[in-house]
Amino acid sequence: PIYVTSTVAVTLKHYSNNAQSEMRAESLATFSFVPDVLISETYPSMLHAHSNAGVMVVRGSNFMRAPELSCLYQYSLPTNVTGKSGEVMERRGRLETRASFLNSSAIECLGMPSLDAFFSDTEHSWSQDKALFSGSNSSLSVTLNGLDWSGDMRLGPFIADHKVEFISPRIGSIVGGTEVHVGGKHFVKATTLACKFGDSSPVEASHVSDVEIVCVSPRSESGSIVPVDVTVNGYHYTNSTSTLFFYHQEVIIHSITPNVGPSSGGITVTIAIASNLSLSEPIEPPLCRFNRTAVVNATFVAGNKAISCIAPASHASGGAVFVDVSINNADFISSGLEFFYAPGQKSEEISLLPAHGPSLGGTLVRIGGISGLPEFDNRQRYYGVALCRFGRAVIAASEVASDGSYVICLSPAESVNNASTVAVDISITGSPEVFTSVGALFSYDKEFQVIGVKPKHGTFLGGTPVRVRGGPFLNTLPSELLCRFGDHVVSAAWHGTDEIGCESPPLLSSFGMSNVQHVLANNETHNVEVSVSLNGVDFSSRGPPFIYHPMVQIDQLIPSHGPIRGGTAVKLLGRHFVQQSSLACLFGTPSTSTMLSSASASYKVPVAAFFNESEVLCISPSSPKPGPVRVFVSLSDGADAGEDMHHIGQTWWYDEPITIKETVPSKGPSRGGFTVRVVGGPFVLHETGSNVTIERSQFQCRFGSHSVPGVYESPSQIYCTAPAHHPGITTLEVTQNGQDFTELHYAFEYYHDIALHSILPVSGPAEIAGTPTRVSGNGFLNTSDTLCRFGLVEVPSLYISSAEIICESPPLPQMDIEWLVLTEQRNAIVEGDSRLLELFPLAHSYPHYLGKLVSVEVTNNAQDYTSAGRTFLYQADITVDRISNSVGPSSGGTPILISGTGFVNTTLLSCRIGHHSIQATFLSRESVLCFSPPQLVVEASHGFLQHGMLRSYDFSHAARSLIRPIGAPPTVVFVEVSNNGIDFTNERHTFEYSLLALGGYYQPGVEIETFMECPRGSYCHGEGNKNFTLCPKGTYQPLKSQKQCVRCPVGYMCPEEGAPVPRLCPAGFVCDVTGTEHADQPCPSGHVCAAGTATTATTCGGDFFTGEISLTLSHAERTTTLRLGRAHRPEGHDLYFGGRFSACFDNSTDDFGLQASSVIGRVWSERHLLPLDGVTPIVPLRGRYCLDDACIKLEDASDFGVTDVSFDYASTGFALKRPLPCPAGTYCHPGTALNESTLDLFSTPQPCFEAGYCPEGSIKPSGTDHGCPVGFFCRVGKKQPCPVGTYCPFPNTFDPLPCEPGTFSFQLGQTKCSTCPVGYFCHKYGMVSPAVCPAGRVCSREGLKSPNLQCPAGFYCLNGTATSDPFRNDTTLRPYACKPGTYCISGTGYDDAKDGDFLFAQPCPVRTKPIVLMAAYLALYYPKLVSSLCYFWRCTLTRLASFVKRLQFLRKDPALALQDLSAPREQAIRDPHQRGILHNTLERSKQPLVYQDFIPRLYNQRNATPALLEQAARLKDWSLPQYAHLEHTEAFMKMMVFLA
Repeated sequence: PIYVTSTVAVTLKHYSNNAQSEMRAESLATFSFVPDVLISETYPSMLHAHSNAGVMVVRGSNFMRAPELSCLYQYSLPTNVTGKSGEVMERRGRLETRASFLNSSAIECLGMPSLDAFFSDTEHSWSQDKALFSGSNSSLSVTLNGLDWSGDMRLGPFIADHKVEFISPRIGSIVGGTEVHVGGKHFVKATTLACKFGDSSPVEASHVSDVEIVCVSPRSESGSIVPVDVTVNGYHYTNSTSTLFFYHQEVIIHSITPNVGPSSGGITVTIAIASNLSLSEPIEPPLCRFNRTAVVNATFVAGNKAISCIAPASHASGGAVFVDVSINNADFISSGLEFFYAPGQKSEEISLLPAHGPSLGGTLVRIGGISGLPEFDNRQRYYGVALCRFGRAVIAASEVASDGSYVICLSPAESVNNASTVAVDISITGSPEVFTSVGALFSYDKEFQVIGVKPKHGTFLGGTPVRVRGGPFLNTLPSELLCRFGDHVVSAAWHGTDEIGCESPPLLSSFGMSNVQHVLANNETHNVEVSVSLNGVDFSSRGPPFIYHPMVQIDQLIPSHGPIRGGTAVKLLGRHFVQQSSLACLFGTPSTSTMLSSASASYKVPVAAFFNESEVLCISPSSPKPGPVRVFVSLSDGADAGEDMHHIGQTWWYDEPITIKETVPSKGPSRGGFTVRVVGGPFVLHETGSNVTIERSQFQCRFGSHSVPGVYESPSQIYCTAPAHHPGITTLEVTQNGQDFTELHYAFEYYHDIALHSILPVSGPAEIAGTPTRVSGNGFLNTSDTLCRFGLVEVPSLYISSAEIICESPPLPQMDIEWLVLTEQRNAIVEGDSRLLELFPLAHSYPHYLGKLVSVEVTNNAQDYTSAGRTFLYQADITVDRISNSVGPSSGGTPILISGTGFVNTTLLSCRIGHHSIQATFLSRESVLCFSPPQLVVEASHGFLQHGMLRSYDFSHAARSLIRPIGAPPTVVFVEVSNNGIDFTNERHTFEYSLLALGGYYQPGVEIETFMECPRGSYCHGEGNKNFTLCPKGTYQPLKSQKQCVRCPVGYMCPEEGAPVPRLCPAGFVCDVTGTEHADQPCPSGHVCAAGTATTATTCGGDFFTGEISLTLSHAERTTTLRLGRAHRPEGHDLYFGGRFSACFDNSTDDFGLQASSVIGRVWSERHLLPLDGVTPIVPLRGRYCLDDACIKLEDASDFGVTDVSFDYASTGFALKRPLPCPAGTYCHPGTALNESTLDLFSTPQPCFEAGYCPEGSIKPSGTDHGCPVGFFCRVGKKQPCPVGTYCPFPNTFDPLPCEPGTFSFQLGQTKCSTCPVGYFCHKYGMVSPAVCPAGRVCSREGLKSPNLQCPAGFYCLNGTATSDPFRNDTTLRPYACKPGTYCISGTGYDDAKDGDFLFAQPCPVRTKPIVLMAAYLALYYPKLVSSLCYFWRCTLTRLASFVKRLQFLRKDPALALQDLSAPREQAIRDPHQRGILHNTLERSKQPLVYQDFIPRLYNQRNATPALLEQAARLKDWSLPQYAHLEHTEAFMKMMVFLA
């Protein structure tokens, strides 16, 4: 029980069953009531993740020496694993250790926890997880008796194993104060973050980042080396052996030398120091600081006893500044000494000219850029003579500028200082003791000499690049390196230590005009001495000579032009050429050298060959553009643009690149010798003076490797005669200068020479010509340039093969013919058989005939014809005047005498009667005799084949396809005559056959009485038939006396010849076109075709089940029914509309009320009922519903309408059919005939795979490519929605999955089940409705498999309770307080009192007041709060009830009630310590932190009930902004009222 602090006796009372007698047992046992332990702080304040060694010092109050004194650590870690409701799962741990009593305010916990137990040895990465440590939690509580634990002291997150990796700087003074940057890992910002230098006391650290902190070194008594360690929690330190800090002795600055310098800076300052610095210490490069701002680098000198640095420039005109030094790049040591900047000591730029000279001295050195040197008058007044100091040698200035800007001194010899380089100082005051360095050095050059020059000569005009050999030459400034030719000085260029280059000046500049004129007049040479200066002042002596000579002259260039790509061998003719290695040609002058493609001086090319002093050979360089340039000859071997070329040159033309656009002809015979016209250009004829003949002879063509001369025609054309070449394609190139051919690789074709063997016929009409002459031979090409030439007339040819072409003879004027003898007509040249010599070898010499013999030759390039000597005889055209016996019987044999002119006695003399051509008998030039042939029963179609091609019936000289006059009966035909069997006359004389049998009849004999009807199943086409013909397959004829048969109609077939009626198309096939012989068009896949199916068009549409109309193709017509003239567009492959009944709609919901009724679930929850009672039948109202993907059905599916002019479908009494879709659940192969399935009989529908989905019209056993959709299951190919209580989350489901516990579904076709709602639970598989949470239980979360909480004590919970919070005002599904006079234990479900049935409320004992019960409840569940208050108020249970009443009063005025409760009691407490605790408690109650801190502590109470824990867990997430408008005290009191 709650009691004041004291020791009391423990008494046991025992009552008998009738409660009338009482037994008391006295005991010596005592029980001590002690104050609650309070923890105020711990050391360390944070736990280490890896170390559990050491003790933790806990400070607070009310500690006592007790055997059970213990410490309890509780800690947790977040993980990336989340629960079903999304909460973060945690790893939890606890460690209970013994404690050691120190005093009433301090104890030691023996041991600390670590995180190593949470992880295995293989989990190495956890120690690097920053989120892991930041999300960790730990707390500490203490117990005196092993049972009752104090409130938790939050220790914060664990700290990782921090590490020190480097420090900077690593050295500092023993006086301390050095700011040290420490780098490492896992530094956490904390008040205990500190550094420790060796054994000194820790110093506070500043947190920069988790990898860097900053500490200030403490003072050290003596110089030493100490490690630097870091602690985050003030307890665990790093153990760093490699990060050492060096303490050095204090550094004291003694002096600064010099202490005066110019304001421009730049002088070396030496600072003497006093310190025992060791060279082994990690001393950083020292620094100097002038005026506290300008920091410069320095070095140690004199064995670390001094520091040397260069003074920086002063920002002011002068004055004194302080100088400090640093030896660790961090701390500067103040000296208190000053450095004085003297104004005007040195300017920004000091020049020494020259800065070097010969070792013998004597060089006049000009020291310029001096500022501060007074004007002349002031210098005479205040200063002496200026002095120069070269090393140790002091020399008076030879000259001082009047404005004081420079001084000139004479350099001493090198031997004076015995040094090759000396510093140059000046004294502007003239005093030898005060010199100021000008920051410049003077160096002595090694002695050099000039050995020779190359070339040794050049023209009088100068400009010759000269290489001067000798040395050693110094690579000095361009203004100092000079050459001197006689008395004339020119600049030079350094090539190396043994060579420099310079350009010879004109002779006039150093020799005089009169002397030059004398030399030129006598064609003499002149020598000058060449000397060199390396400093622009001192020249060498006794140099080699350079010879000036007359200039070179060029008279002629051969050739005078070439392509811009260069490479032309050019012959130069002129005078004064000198044979030497430097002899070169210059194409262009320096001003025009930019025209050339090469870099600097690339216009110069060496001479390729030297012939004599008047002739050399050069190769032209390339040029970026065409045009003229001047060509010169250079005798110099220099490489610069200013070489010796001042002489008479000649013009060289760079030609534009030549292109070849075409050649005429583009091909030719391999024998060559034909002219080729080359079109392109530009071709340029440079006709200048004597070069005209040469230029014209330089045009050439090259066929492959054979070059031939060309003839210039125009700027765009030249002509060449092609040489002989083997057949094939070769390249053609051209040149216009005789040597530089193009590189176009233009293709030119050589073909085999044509061999012409024979022509046929060898004669033809002259006037109405056009005789198709068949030319035989080999080598013919299929091109438009392949022509025939009859005499002088060219005609095109018709290519048949490489051995044959056909040419039509051109007409010949009648006046050109003459009387000829056939035996004398022959070919000019015979190759092979001599019998081919005569054109008509069997002819007679009499009579003579009119005609003309012409040659026939052939060409393949429209230019070069053969010379085969083949001839063609033009003959006078035949005319027919009349014929005798113009009527005769159809059996033929009638002699016909034809009279006219132009008949020739040859073996080809022919008559054509109707369709027949027959040989004629020659009688004379005016008459021939022919006999009529039998008349054809069937006439040929109009039009005929000629030369293998279909010809029009209107030919050029005869209507050949007309065999009778228009409108004449079939018995009348034309009679025509030809001399060569090809060209017939056109006079239209006719011959008539006697009467024939008409169409539909036949005449076995010759008498009229023998005419007979053609029977059924046959036909008699045309006239004059001697017998009937059976109808071919694919046709039929039901009538007699018919001229033709009828094609088999659609839906039928005609498999035999002579069919009188068609047969019905068999099942499994389609007869969709006329003329079907055998049914070979199979039924479309996915369909069934009954007998009489007449189309391959289907109505299922495409493969996409979208419910939209789509297009499909019908089958193509089979080759067995294709008709003549329709082969280019067969029947079939037509587009037809189709589609499926494919659509889905979804009215699913997760509301369990709407799933089974029209009322939402909230209403059912408030009524504590379910929409399903488990008895009444009910049909699911919601879910996902889909159509069956059936194909569209057309009205004419069983009566397909077809029209045929020759067939009456209505008379058959049979209706044609469309293909029917294969039944659902099956698939059909092509050619399926029956609609009843028989396993393994593939002419019937076959069942689909078990889990496949086969709608109507399926073509494969797996059904659709998408398979059975989600939300459905498929068996034997049929789709069914998943029933209630199940779900189908995957495609191709065979069996639905039952809803898992925690879920339910009363909907069809679901891919997942609905989550069990709050207030309900789903405890088994396949539930169609959730179960109502039972009375006395609470279902406060979704997806419960069982109730998760009991109803809290003091309240009852009806069925369907959704929260354990009785004070929630947003729902009625919450616990309700028990009625007055009753009490409710945890798990009460009803407020009716039934004694002993704890599902109901229990009656209270007699005289028990509800307020006392409430106070007892408060004391039971919040003992620490009540115990603390009662300690101050000395309350009893009755007083506690009064306190609860006051808490109820807080609802009206919380602030007043708090004052009434606290103020008098605080004054009444005499113990100052206890009064302080109460005061602190009341002060903390006014802060928002109390509310958020009190609930977590309540949550961690070990004796808290599940309901209380749930409330506390919820309150942990509450925040105080909702109470922002109230006083903090009122918010705290409201919380206390709520807990009460």
